[in-house]
Amino acid sequence: MEIRKMRESDIESIIKLIREFYNESLHEYSPRVEVSFVKKLCEKYKDTSFVVEVEGNVVGVLGGEFIIDLLNGEKTYAEIVWYVNKNYRRYGIKLLHYVEDWAKQQGSTRFVLCHMGNSKSEKLFHFYQKMNYDILEVHYVKQFK
Repeated sequence: MEIRKMRESDIESIIKLIREFYNESLHEYSPRVEVSFVKKLCEKYKDTSFVVEVEGNVVGVLGGEFIIDLLNGEKTYAEIVWYVNKNYRRYGIKLLHYVEDWAKQQGSTRFVLCHMGNSKSEKLFHFYQKMNYDILEVHYVKQFK
């Protein structure tokens, strides 16, 4: 198992992982996965995104970006996607710790995680608390037809 920065050659594998994530959690929010858009996101965030590779296969991704807190100017790493294939979930926390450490080395003072409201919210709430994360805010979505 290796955790490393994402490469352009990983994009197809990441799209496969995004489709898995979509099928597990996002299908209620979006009618489809737009591959060309996901490719653009991967290219944009490749320098701040990491993958888990096992035996030559990308089985997990944690991607995000640095943002500046509008209230105090602090550098914050904001997760955009964190997903590990079901068969390799045991590597998810290792991936998180790796990216947390990397973000600290880059001068980040905070790390923000999110989760979909329909994805085991209570279980994830306890997990995040155990990992020393505090709840920041809750988002609500209204779909326009």
